[in-house]
Amino acid sequence: MRLSLPYAPETPDFVDTPQGRKAVPERMTVREFLDFGFEEKQHWELIGGVPVMSPAPNYNHQRLVLALALFVNDACERKRGLEMVQDVDILFAGDPDPDWLRPDIVVVRGKEVGDGRMPLRTLPQLIVEVWSPSTGGRDHGIKREVYARAGVPEYWIADPATGSLAVFHKPSAEGFDQQPADKDGFVISPFIAKALRIQRNGSKYRVLTK
Repeated sequence: MRLSLPYAPETPDFVDTPQGRKAVPERMTVREFLDFGFEEKQHWELIGGVPVMSPAPNYNHQRLVLALALFVNDACERKRGLEMVQDVDILFAGDPDPDWLRPDIVVVRGKEVGDGRMPLRTLPQLIVEVWSPSTGGRDHGIKREVYARAGVPEYWIADPATGSLAVFHKPSAEGFDQQPADKDGFVISPFIAKALRIQRNGSKYRVLTK
């Protein structure tokens, strides 16, 4: 599957760059994307050759990202050689076009981020995306397909509005399997080796385990 529209609704037709105002092409190669001059503060991804911009995340989105990042980082410290990284560019091989994505949270092997080269060209051990109305369709759709096709072992989608957590694993060309939740809303993460649930209290979030 590829994006059915040349742009996501929030992607502008024109942007300001250091070289002046430019029209955003409907399709780009990775080299064109890298050389275009998008502002670093903007969140741009290249999905199936289509440049896509996401709006700035809201407060609850960022609060949930922080809670999940702290939790995942603690898990990585107990696993030798793994590091949690936030908001980092990763290049996935694609056919015919590579995909340049920026997940909210990734877990990679420490040696793969040590040299500082970007984008990362590695297979994350875990990817976490926090859902928002503007990006949720891609998180559950084409990005989930990219991650499964690449062989990412585990993928989470967390919803700040409801506190729900979807855990996907066993990647294949056909997609992921989804872990079922129990009656209390806990879902097993093979990466963590425990059942997890997100607890929400207003704009505060905690990850519970059992």
